[in-house]
Parts: sequence; C-alpha cells; structure tokens
Amino acid sequence: MVLVMEKKYTVGTIQKGINVLNLFKAHSKLSFTDIQKALNYNKSTLFRILYTLGENQYLLKDKNGRYELGLNIFINPKGRIPRTCPWMNE
Repeated sequence: MVLVMEKKYTVGTIQKGINVLNLFKAHSKLSFTDIQKALNYNKSTLFRILYTLGENQYLLKDKNGRYELGLNIFINPKGRIPRTCPWMNE
C-alpha cells in the first residue's frame, strides 16, 4: 500500500534534505557546487542542509570537499550494516 499525501502536508526543509539525498542515487560523490547546480538552492540553505546531514552521519565529506552517503543511510533497525552496502562490493 502506498500512502499518497497532498503536497500541502510536506515539510519544505525535510523535502530539501531528501532531494539532496536522492541525488546520490545517480552519483557516488558530489561537490557543494554540483548539488547547488542540480537543486538550485540558496548557498546558505544548502550549507545548513549538508551540515545537518553530515552531523547526523547521513553524508560524509571527503578530504577534497566532496560529499558521499554516510553510514546512517545503511544501518538497519538492529544497528547492523547490511552486506549489500555499495562500498562492500568495491
């Protein structure tokens, strides 16, 4: 069963964070500029979203300043990382 809700019930900031995470379906690493160009978000808004996702380990920032998915994306309810995580096949 898919729950379809009206757009008026969505929380804009949460949706923006989800939009950022959805970019990683097609890209393993993205720079701040890549994300900003793709989503056209204000720099300060995007910074706060990326900072929050990073602080909560949903995104990691490498030494070159590029973002990638963090561990919390992959941890299941039992606190385990599934064997099917993308980096485990590299």
